[in-house]
Amino acid sequence: MTFISAIKPYKVVLATFAVQLALMALFHVTLLVGIQQWLHHTGEQTIGFWLLVFALAVPLLSLGILSSTLLALMAGYFLGWESLYYYLPCYAASSYIGYQIISVIDQGKTIQLLQDSKRLKRALSFLELYPFTSVLFLRLSPVISFGQLTALCSFIRLNIIQYLFASTLGMIPRTLLAIWCGLYIRQHQGTLTDYQLPESYTPFIIALFILSVAGILYTLKRSFSKSKVLS
Repeated sequence: MTFISAIKPYKVVLATFAVQLALMALFHVTLLVGIQQWLHHTGEQTIGFWLLVFALAVPLLSLGILSSTLLALMAGYFLGWESLYYYLPCYAASSYIGYQIISVIDQGKTIQLLQDSKRLKRALSFLELYPFTSVLFLRLSPVISFGQLTALCSFIRLNIIQYLFASTLGMIPRTLLAIWCGLYIRQHQGTLTDYQLPESYTPFIIALFILSVAGILYTLKRSFSKSKVLS
């Protein structure tokens, strides 16, 4: 079996991830150029303006084009902790819409492939057996993008209620950290060069990554043990 023939059944999954990454890269290059022009803006914006901004962010997050961390960082810079009032509903709506969009694109093909592939099914069994804790720890990771995890959970038809609650809860630490960084940059922009992040940012990111990996490994161990018992 050639490599091409081996991955052909998963073309919808791979194409979705590839398109998300390409659009995210293109969009962020454009967005960052715009941010550089807007960072010196000092005028106060109305509530209606920010409602419109976050409403426009919903489809971009849903499609995996906009980074949730970048959005939180920008929100922290311009709004501080008040941005949570806009960000959390935006995030929840994006999670739900993104899940449904991928479901329509996939039409249940991936879950059928999982039924036919014992190895792949076992590798993802932790998501099926322990969906809440699995999504929670995956969302804690600073290296897993919002859009791709949403797509994965939709592909395997994870319970949407559990996904939404676990996803939102798992994103809170990363969101708070990003908002804090944005607020820090705003408060110290007169003394910073190139909008540097605070020195304590890296240890926090490393701690989240370690906690995420430890949680996933623990969940994997439990799921493999349970799979053996069930089989």
